[in-house]
Amino acid sequence: MLFMDLLKKGKGIIFLIRADILIAIGMCVLVGEIIALGSIPTITEALLGFSTAFFISASAMIVNDLFDLEVDKINAPHRPYPMKILSKNELIVLAIVTTLVGLTAAAFLGLIPLIISAIIWSLGFFYNYKLKETGLPGNMMISTSIAGFFILGGSAVGDPLNVILLTFSAMAFIFNLGSEIAMDAMDVEGDVKRNISTLAIIFGKNIALKISSVFYLTFILISFIPYFMGWFDQNYLMLVTAINIALLYFVAKLLKSKTASEGRKRVRHLYYTVIFLLIAFIIGVIQT
Repeated sequence: MLFMDLLKKGKGIIFLIRADILIAIGMCVLVGEIIALGSIPTITEALLGFSTAFFISASAMIVNDLFDLEVDKINAPHRPYPMKILSKNELIVLAIVTTLVGLTAAAFLGLIPLIISAIIWSLGFFYNYKLKETGLPGNMMISTSIAGFFILGGSAVGDPLNVILLTFSAMAFIFNLGSEIAMDAMDVEGDVKRNISTLAIIFGKNIALKISSVFYLTFILISFIPYFMGWFDQNYLMLVTAINIALLYFVAKLLKSKTASEGRKRVRHLYYTVIFLLIAFIIGVIQT
């Protein structure tokens, strides 16, 4: 019985922190390190960078559920906290532990990575605590955090302001902003309960989705810059072209989504497509 309860809680934690998204965020740091170095980082740099992003982001996910209980009862009643698989005290302990692990990993990378990590953590905490209610400014804050993980990767290897790195960081900001707006369009009912001024609540779901699609299309356009600037070769061009065709397909599907669950599924597909881009980029560098 005890084993089954622990297993259930373990599954709940994995679901709570959205492990697939955290892995993608960890890869953002790895890509940042690779771009800044122009080669593969050491195992230590890679593991510490990945761990920093993973656990800092896990903390933000946990804190989000702590503050969003009433919203999740409507938008996501299947999540571990509304279902009472995990208690409030357990979430608080998990948030503290993941924060400490993430910041400790950052400290081993150096002072600058630690400062950047602390800033990213602070943005996530204050977003969940209060600034989520601001709507678009809150979306921009979270997107800044995601973009910051590329900078964190660069700082871990001593080059946080690499121009290629900053371009990828801008791409991450734009893509995530589109996704945040799209997800808000699927969460209107619950967001009304917390008085969150999302674009979907202000202008309606259809307008919000069209705005999100503009950001996705902007991401697609910017993604070609590294090739035309001569930073990467035709292998990158072929990869990013294939990825962008898939993105266009899922954006079209997102715009036509009829239900909230369908819309969330399309946004998830968009995320997974970009995750594939990150994986392919890392593999491509390893093989060269």
